[in-house]
Amino acid sequence: MVSPARRAPPVRLARSPSLRVASAPVRRVLRVLALLPAILLLVLGILLEVGSHLGARVGSRPAHFAFANGAPPSFAGRATRIAFLGDVQQGIGDVSRPLVEALARERADGVGSHGDLASHGEAPYYGVVAKAFEVAGLSTPMLVAPGNHDIEPDGVRDRGPGRRLFEERVGPRHWTFRAGPVLVVGIDDGPVTDVEPEMLAWLDRTLAAAPGVPWLLVCHRPPRLLDLPGRPVNVGCAGLVARVEARPPVAVVCGHLHADADETVNGVRYYVNAHGGDVAAKSSSPPDFRIVMADVREDGTVDFRPVSSERRWWLRVEADRLCVKAWVERRKRPWAWVLAPSGLLWLGAGLALRRARGSQTTTRESDITGAGVRRGRSANP
Repeated sequence: MVSPARRAPPVRLARSPSLRVASAPVRRVLRVLALLPAILLLVLGILLEVGSHLGARVGSRPAHFAFANGAPPSFAGRATRIAFLGDVQQGIGDVSRPLVEALARERADGVGSHGDLASHGEAPYYGVVAKAFEVAGLSTPMLVAPGNHDIEPDGVRDRGPGRRLFEERVGPRHWTFRAGPVLVVGIDDGPVTDVEPEMLAWLDRTLAAAPGVPWLLVCHRPPRLLDLPGRPVNVGCAGLVARVEARPPVAVVCGHLHADADETVNGVRYYVNAHGGDVAAKSSSPPDFRIVMADVREDGTVDFRPVSSERRWWLRVEADRLCVKAWVERRKRPWAWVLAPSGLLWLGAGLALRRARGSQTTTRESDITGAGVRRGRSANP
């Protein structure tokens, strides 16, 4: 009996060593890229959670001791120099140190903010302002007339909580102090709404108690729209305009607008100091900011003089601002807590699948190696 011919082994095309060497790193890179979305999701979730907790801690800081709304100083009986600070908002990190230096250089007795000192009317934003002034070493007494950003929470138009927070962290929303013979009066003139009747009644009582005394009004919104033809009355400011025109102050110092102005309308001088720390947006604001020095003489006259200072970025404050941004994003997106666990699960599943595939490949290579050894032994008995 003729034995059947032995079947020839299949022909295998051997890959070149260079191809094997090149394919291994490529496979490793592809495996890492496949896990990259999970890694990014995990890192983003962790950063958001940690930043959110740190941002909430920023809001627990007490108000800075230099805020003097609750106990205004008095500079009666002598010439006085008051510095007025424009809208700061997001620029607090760039402004705080240069401001303190300018106040010392100009020998200012006090500083008045005519609003928008904070980005929004919520505790973490006030914490950023307090930290910035604390580390900058602000010791000059500061009085703040609230602006719309100071009392409006981010994305919310309910001003009640913001007003209560302002009174808790800064002090009363109206105040007076003497600068030489001049009575300086600060009020909350409301963010695009009527000035509160209680605020106007307080102003009436304050002026009635000081008949014939020259006075200077500090508020956030210009009572008249100085950027429109005819200079119409601003929204909700009819009662305030009636009072300043009935008894004209030395000047009405305000902000809110994005351009400086110095105009007299119906016998009332309006002085707008627009260039604070955040004229339009932090990224597009000019490299400098201005404070306005008001020199009050003993005869009751007041000379205004703008003083420019260079903005300087400050990591210590910007780190707090970044944490507050994380706190805001976390609050806007309650579901964001799932990012880190989802990324972790995705990464774990990917690594487990990779390990399983690796073990299968190792087993397959062992089987192939064993089969080759057995085939070689049978070919060489």
